Amino acid sequence: MKYMLPEKLKELREERGLSTTKLARELNLGNYTVNRWESGLQKPNAEYIAKLCIFFGCTADFLLGLKDE
Repeated sequence: MKYMLPEKLKELREERGLSTTKLARELNLGNYTVNRWESGLQKPNAEYIAKLCIFFGCTADFLLGLKDE
């Protein structure tokens, strides 16, 4: 199974018109961290997966590409 978080994260961020910098600020992170998540060079830990789900109003299953909705 392919790791889908980078694509899903970028899709959600762009749908909301956010730059990686703005999303990083919302999560109290450095811009490089969001860039590394989206490029697949780094994976967010469970705490940040939960924060992303809350921020975007989605499930972890969606964010990880396990379900389409």
